[in-house]
Amino acid sequence: MGTMMAKSDDASSMQGGISVIIDGATCFAPARQMTGAQLRKLPEPPVAADRDLWQEVEGGLDQIIQPGDKVDLHAQMRFFTVPRVINPGSRGLCYAQRTGRRSGALVSSTR
Repeated sequence: MGTMMAKSDDASSMQGGISVIIDGATCFAPARQMTGAQLRKLPEPPVAADRDLWQEVEGGLDQIIQPGDKVDLHAQMRFFTVPRVINPGSRGLCYAQRTGRRSGALVSSTR
């Protein structure tokens, strides 16, 4: 996420575009409807190919924005990016692999 230049809403309204927020930085959107691919190019540097772009939805579920999706923009609309692939447990062996036991299993003794 780099530094992005913001233009005032007054200036952007006169040009037909608006300001949107991507990863906390204000970006100028030159049109009121843009595709996901176009939105990904707004920040400097652009959103990397290994990240997904999401629209923050207040009071609802956030929505992933695919490159071909058309998005109707409004002032201060918020977007964020996340890694496309998340590899949980990549720090090492899981509990069962380290100990040979399942987590939470009770061990009874027959001796």
